[in-house]
Amino acid sequence: MLRKTLLLALGVLAGCGVVYFPPGVKDQVGSSDTQVETVVEQLTPALVASLNKSAYVPVPVPDFLKDLPGVPAVRASAPRLDEPIGDQSLPRNVPDTLPRGMTPTPYRIGPGDTLAIFAEGLFPRTGPSLFSGSQQNNGSDTAPRAFATQRVVQESGSVNFPRLGRVPVGGLTLQQAENQVLDAFLDQQLNPEFAIEITDFGSQSVIVGGVVANPSSLPISRKPLFISSAIQAAGGIDPQVGTADTARENLVVQLLRDDKIFSAAYKDILARSGSERVLLQDGDVVLVSNTFDVALAQSVLDQKIAVGRANRETRQAQLDEIQLRFNIRRDQSQQARQNFESMLALESVERHFVYLAGEVEQNARFPLPFGRTASLADALYQSSGPVKLRSDPRRIYLLRADERFERVTAFQLDARNVSNLVLATRLELRPNDIVFVAAQPVSNWNTVVSQLLPTITLASQVQ
Repeated sequence: MLRKTLLLALGVLAGCGVVYFPPGVKDQVGSSDTQVETVVEQLTPALVASLNKSAYVPVPVPDFLKDLPGVPAVRASAPRLDEPIGDQSLPRNVPDTLPRGMTPTPYRIGPGDTLAIFAEGLFPRTGPSLFSGSQQNNGSDTAPRAFATQRVVQESGSVNFPRLGRVPVGGLTLQQAENQVLDAFLDQQLNPEFAIEITDFGSQSVIVGGVVANPSSLPISRKPLFISSAIQAAGGIDPQVGTADTARENLVVQLLRDDKIFSAAYKDILARSGSERVLLQDGDVVLVSNTFDVALAQSVLDQKIAVGRANRETRQAQLDEIQLRFNIRRDQSQQARQNFESMLALESVERHFVYLAGEVEQNARFPLPFGRTASLADALYQSSGPVKLRSDPRRIYLLRADERFERVTAFQLDARNVSNLVLATRLELRPNDIVFVAAQPVSNWNTVVSQLLPTITLASQVQ
């Protein structure tokens, strides 16, 4: 009786045309207009490498979706000092009030400094050969002498290197900055040998004026700057003042620091050595004159304070203007992003797709990313991967038609050996590819039984 019932159910379903025919991939020759020639090829590492060579340019990432540049550093102009005038004679004993015992400390990086970084094969060569072999992340003395990428430290204290983004270095020593850069490399899962160096010192300076050959603003660098060497860097004593011996006997040096005035005879400064030498700091003003006029020094100090205040106001105005431009550009970028997301939702943006079919969690379109390629594994596991109990790991296919649509090649991945899944992570997708996961044979039978069961039950009730 059961056999007759089963045969009756099969006959009824077959007659109605509802018996389950599972989809699959087979080699076939195009014998009619309704068939496409299909060739099945087993995926191998060599075949994957060959397929990845096919020409494909991903849809680029829109410019407004990229990071906005940081606020650039603004350098305040150095105050202009008038050369002191006066015909007063120098007292025999100039009070020596210059500070003593200052110990040089490592240079700390600030806005306006220029950093150069070299890492073999990672950065474009935009600067000259810079390195002396003394700076490298592993502490050795074998840093590469090579071209480097250079960037100016921004007002925020960060520096924007390619591939690393913004790295905060403001207020750090060079060694501490190297550690920050190393952390940034590690965040990108990179650990190259690299070197960084400060190639231009623009964050700290002193001013040397008066009866020197070349009154100027001098940068403070990693090498400690003492008051005697600063005077020499400004050209030394003006030859019009007299011979060197005469100058030593008749000149006084005044140091303007913060709101204080320090002084000493020039000859006493030259006689200092070791820890007695006067170490200069950022913002110091050195005034060399042939007169000991405290009032004149005070007027220069007042001028320095006034100019500094004006510079701060000007600098703040510049920063406000930069911030305003930054805010406007940020708002424009946000609006552009919103418009882009709306167009993306309406599918009004050029986009490439791959199609998922068969025994996956959801048959759907997989959008290829902007600006880069995606792999077969990306598409498979975007939707949680193949269905565990129904999919056949031997028959995972990537279907790709040729340019004339005369033949379809089904590249088969046998994932029974999970090591072959590495091939899926290497195989790049192309627009209009179809990813198909075949069903287990037992799943096909279960589907047929599930269709037969209601009919069998009905037929049994009829009997």
